[in-house]
Amino acid sequence: MEDLNTNAPYLQSVLDNANPAWVKAVKKSIMQAARKYRTFTTDDVWAGLVEQDVTTHEPRAIGAIMRLA
Repeated sequence: MEDLNTNAPYLQSVLDNANPAWVKAVKKSIMQAARKYRTFTTDDVWAGLVEQDVTTHEPRAIGAIMRLA
């Protein structure tokens, strides 16, 4: 996984412990939301995840992934 350039190491830890397939799905959903909306939030990203059949035990990782986007 890419390093999270932040001075909050707990975000990297959260990201490292998320399901890798879920992380990939979140990135895909972020790209879809970015193409569809001028501005978007994690609510839009979550809506895109409904279509994908992946889960994670660490949903807070969406914040770290959004920071990478």
